[in-house]
Amino acid sequence: MTGQDHTALIERTRPTRFGNGYQMKCARCDRPAARGRMTCQYHHPGNRPALPATPGRLASRRLQAMHRRGLLPLDLMNSALWISLLPVGPQPRALAKLGLVQAWDWRDDQPLAWARAQREARKALDLPRLESVLRYPDRPKPWAHIA
Repeated sequence: MTGQDHTALIERTRPTRFGNGYQMKCARCDRPAARGRMTCQYHHPGNRPALPATPGRLASRRLQAMHRRGLLPLDLMNSALWISLLPVGPQPRALAKLGLVQAWDWRDDQPLAWARAQREARKALDLPRLESVLRYPDRPKPWAHIA
């Protein structure tokens, strides 16, 4: 092991909240690394098939990163429209939520852009989840209270 490799290894070992207090961190995401590896179980090659990067998956990953960093506005996350997107499928839901987040800062300055983002999110509400429609065809829509 060269000096640079050893320095990089020491830098990747930082205090954690569990275990013995010092554990390797994944080189890609800073989660705890698996024993004897430089990556976590999720990022270890061969553990999972590579999923194609669809627009919904990219939006979902960006939302997850924003959530981890605490960048999602709490007022938006507590809004009725955001909560009503829960029964929608993951890919249309992520696209609608990302559109809402991107338009959130401009809601006072550009109300038309905010209204457009809300309209797009409501369109995602009209996409039914197949399994819930087949199981409960007469069930009322949980988003019916939104005008």
